[in-house]
Amino acid sequence: MTMNTKEHLHTLNLSKAESGSDEGTVAQLVVTNAVNGEPYLFDVRSDNPGAINVASSIICHSNPSKIEYFCDGFVEELLSDNLENTLLGELVCLADKTVQIIEESYETGDDFSFEYGPSEMVNRFDLHYIIVNEELARLMIKAEERTLTIGEIIDFGKLVEVDTDTYEGDAGYFYLFFEEVVKKAQQNKPLNEEESKYVNIAFNYLNFNDEDECNLS
Repeated sequence: MTMNTKEHLHTLNLSKAESGSDEGTVAQLVVTNAVNGEPYLFDVRSDNPGAINVASSIICHSNPSKIEYFCDGFVEELLSDNLENTLLGELVCLADKTVQIIEESYETGDDFSFEYGPSEMVNRFDLHYIIVNEELARLMIKAEERTLTIGEIIDFGKLVEVDTDTYEGDAGYFYLFFEEVVKKAQQNKPLNEEESKYVNIAFNYLNFNDEDECNLS
């Protein structure tokens, strides 16, 4: 797991499920990246719509981030599944009153909203770790779609600046996509010292500088 030496003030919000959600969806969970404001959406679903149990309801992606790419002769898949199949009660500490309000809302449709910060997460979950992986999956999709921007790479560097470990997976396939974005940005307008710093942090986190040192000066 990625370890961080200080906290970004990320948030997790639990609110009423959106209208039109599948039966058994008891709430919507939104995790928000404190660096760029990007929200990551999840549904909280009960296996038994007729008799819901909030604490044991399952978290799943509203729109799973699935990437398919050709690497070393094989089609590989990457799915950001940090919270997939996690029980809500395993993620946040649920007060009895909170559970009661969510259960009543499931029947009445009344609004509710509860916000949790890093200190209110159950110990085995690291909100920052969840967000880093969600953001990485989002950037990898944008890289394949050729819509990744230099600003997003810089923001990712700011996000992982607090981390003491690097990415545990193999992101090497995406190196050339990221490098192309940086080179095009440099051609339009040279990066300043701060921007270069965060691009290098992002590349170091993804172990890209092991592929080929990118000159950002």
